[in-house]
Amino acid sequence: MRNVRRAEWHAHFDRLPQHIRALAEKSFTRFCNNAGHPSLRVRKMRSRHRGHECIEATISMDYRAVAYIDGSTYVWFWIGTHNAFDSRF
Repeated sequence: MRNVRRAEWHAHFDRLPQHIRALAEKSFTRFCNNAGHPSLRVRKMRSRHRGHECIEATISMDYRAVAYIDGSTYVWFWIGTHNAFDSRF
């Protein structure tokens, strides 16, 4: 599957602390190489985005990233804290 990061994902990413951005890049590379890697704890979500099924991936103990699945593409559109995740989704 392909991976695409939308502009809105980059906007959230740019506001993260530098050490979290480094972890997020490492996690993204890991996901691209092995979406089932246990450290990512990828889970399907009940929420849908634009009518598409969503997944969440763990970046760290305090941060998550969210993508929707569009055909054979993961479209990453959000990244942030667990608290922000719980409020939004």
